[in-house]
Order: sequence, then structure tokens, then C-alpha cells
Amino acid sequence: MTDKKMDPTAKTKQGHQGDGHQQINPEAGPSNSNEDKTAAEIFAEMTIAPMPRKCFVTTGSIASFRPLLEEILSLRFIQALIDHGFTFMEIQCGPDLEYVQNKLAKLRQVPIDITTFALSSDIKEKMLECRGEQGVRHAGVIIGHAGSGTIMEALRYECPLIMVPNPSLLHNHQTEIATEIARRELAIAATLGNLPTALHQSRLQTAKRNLDSLPPYVEPAFPIPEQSRRKLLDWTVLTCYPDELARRLGEKGLPRQLSNASMDTDVDTLDAYDRELALDSYKNG
Repeated sequence: MTDKKMDPTAKTKQGHQGDGHQQINPEAGPSNSNEDKTAAEIFAEMTIAPMPRKCFVTTGSIASFRPLLEEILSLRFIQALIDHGFTFMEIQCGPDLEYVQNKLAKLRQVPIDITTFALSSDIKEKMLECRGEQGVRHAGVIIGHAGSGTIMEALRYECPLIMVPNPSLLHNHQTEIATEIARRELAIAATLGNLPTALHQSRLQTAKRNLDSLPPYVEPAFPIPEQSRRKLLDWTVLTCYPDELARRLGEKGLPRQLSNASMDTDVDTLDAYDRELALDSYKNG
């Protein structure tokens, strides 16, 4: 597969004849050529031209997840994509590439471009194509198993995410991860059989979080600046081990209680004295 963004010449492709995006309205009448239009009319058409909206599906690099692949290739789900303005779907199939290609070959022509690949060394770029960027593209959606790597990357890039736990994995551990991330309203947790509903919920969450008009993505600085490292330690101590820290402070006879903290709390707003107590307790064991 060609690795360019939304490349219509990719190896495996299913789409209707034409540009794969928007059908011409037969009731609109014939359009005039640009030569017959004023500059203002041409500019107006350019500003309202639809921007791409991509759905990227990833099943991970090792384990097969055919039930998810079957659902995203169903006509019901493809119609939901079209209804929500999606123009392109790319599927990372892992070990099931041939299976997906055979399924695609049996699909009728649909007005959306679909491309597939097995594995890629540049998943980051494919995910970033789902990140909304003002004037460039609408926020799309990433649909994947609820693996920690997929979740962390999607949240890092501020991409809408639908998590579908793979129940065949050890102890069904992905369900617990997906439930907690969804509770924080950072992504949508879905189950097999309800992806069209989850897609609608994701579009609502995208609007609520204003993810359609983000600035261009910029890689964070590395190594982490010293001040940020201190904040990261504060966050880790105060949010990951609050019960243990409270116990240690009690053993030291310190009357102050730690501030209530969560992942949504900016460390700069936490009480400075509480932070010092927590850090002192952490360093002195």
C-alpha cells in the first residue's frame, strides 16, 4: 500500500467511481465553469468545500480480532460513517489482511474509500490523519482494541477514540481499561454490535471537546524540562498513590490531609504545602 495520506491509489481499495467523497446533487442543475463566476463566488465555494474526515481502524500487531473487522465492514457501519460525513476508512488488519481483502471483494460499491494494510512502521502518521486541524481536516475517529499503547497514542494526539475491548485476551483486561478511560470522558467505550451508536457518541464528544479545529500537532520537548519533571513527579505521587501517602503521613503524625487530586487536576492548583508533605514522605519512605 502506498503510505501517502488518503492516497486513492492504495493497493486494496473499495469505493464508488469518482473521487470517493461527495456525490453531485442531480437536482442542483449544471454548474458553471470558473470562467463564468466572479472571484467572490469561487472563494465562497472554496471555503465551504468539504474537508476530509478519516476513520482509522487498528486491531493491534499480533492478536487477531476478526469480530471487530467483520463489524466495521458491515453495510450498517459503513452507512453510519457516510451519515456522519466520513470520507475515508483505513484498516490495519494485522494477521487478517487476506481475510479482510476477501470480505472487501464481496462488498458492493460504496461511496467511501477503504484501504487496508497488515502492519506499518508509521502508525503515528495514520493516527494524526484523524486529528482535527483547523482549515485542513475534520476530526475523524480511531477505532481499536483497548490496548494501552493505542489509547495512549490516540490521547496524546488528541484524536477521537472508540475503544472496543477484545474479549478473547487474557482475563478480558481491556474492558477495565476502557471503562476507566470512558468514565473520564476521554474516549468512548464500545462493545461489538453497537459501533454505529458508539460512532454517534464519539461525534458528540468530539464537538463537546472542540476537536475539529485544533492547531497543528507539535511534538513535546524532549528531554522533559526540569520544571515539568517536578510537576510530573507531583502528579504521579498525588494521583497514583494517595492512600499510601495518607497512611505514611499519618504515621509521621502530620495532621494535614492531601488535597483531593485526579488526572484532571492541574498540579499548579494543588496546595503547595500538601505537595511538599507528599514529596517528603515519598523521598523518606
